[in-house]
Amino acid sequence: MQKGFINAPVILTVVVLMAVSFYIGTKYQDSKLNITDKNQKVVENTPTPMKEDLEERCGKIPPEAYPKGNSGWIDLVGPYWSPDCRYVVSSVAVVGRGGTEIPQNVPVGIHLYKDAIKTLNLVYKAKEGVANFTEWTDRENFTFTIGSKKYNYNITNKEVTSLGE
Repeated sequence: MQKGFINAPVILTVVVLMAVSFYIGTKYQDSKLNITDKNQKVVENTPTPMKEDLEERCGKIPPEAYPKGNSGWIDLVGPYWSPDCRYVVSSVAVVGRGGTEIPQNVPVGIHLYKDAIKTLNLVYKAKEGVANFTEWTDRENFTFTIGSKKYNYNITNKEVTSLGE
């Protein structure tokens, strides 16, 4: 063997190490925080979009989102999409004249349709009076009224809180 001659396994090892180092270098990303002295844009709350805007953005409300009943004596408020297009809410009340007997098959109350799992559930039924959907306040809360009192329903924890008169 001559002096200064580098054998093939050493050269092969160096080339492989260089290739591995290059590959690791291309995959590594430096995660430095970009700190700036410039003023940042402040995001403001925007009101809940109009029903028409939500239908345009979320699509047509599916037929399964409508509460069913065999009586013509019902008053349906809604259904309305939530701002994030995940839920549809509606309220059903029985309307009629003083002596009319209320049919038992009418699902009176506030109904929530979950679009992801395609289920419609009665989430609130008033003990007295009629619960009428008012508006979505954000993606997890909506308001409804019973008489002159206003209430909030939270979808996440299923709590009803009174908002007063």
